[in-house]
Amino acid sequence: MARRSKKSLLETAQDVVDQASESAQGLAGHLAESVGPTIETIVETAKEKADEALTKADEVLHADEAPKKKGGKLKKFLLVSILAAVGGVIFSKARAKKAQDANWQASYTPTPAPTTTPKPAPVAAEPAAPAAAAASDAPAEPEASDDEGGAGPAESISDAVEEPHEATDPDAPAEVIDVDDVPKS
Repeated sequence: MARRSKKSLLETAQDVVDQASESAQGLAGHLAESVGPTIETIVETAKEKADEALTKADEVLHADEAPKKKGGKLKKFLLVSILAAVGGVIFSKARAKKAQDANWQASYTPTPAPTTTPKPAPVAAEPAAPAAAAASDAPAEPEASDDEGGAGPAESISDAVEEPHEATDPDAPAEVIDVDDVPKS
């Protein structure tokens, strides 16, 4: 490839590309002519081998289909019997579970409530001396008693007062305290 001095670099590159494409086309044509028949021969041989393998496989498959002796009546009877037994066991378990679920409360018998005997009321003793009378004017702690309701000592003492008090709640308090009358400091 001779180079002329007045050709530009772009023109030179174009010439090189044209020459490379011509030689690549020539090489591809030559390969197609030489390799093409070989590939066709390989494909034909593969088709023949596949057909032979298919016919041999078909022969082997049909050779096994020789009349076989089917399972005996005893085998069928045993199979059906086993299936029936398994079904019966499953059915009885389901029925027992259903009966158990239906009678879940039948075995419960509540324990009877404990019976308590009422205690006699304590008899109050008369004060024997005037000093004892003076002492009775002062608030004294009443005797501790057994409270069946399980109240604490403070509640049992308040219940021991002789006269009942009026019930209170937020709507009806015992004392009304006016918050506005608080002295200012």
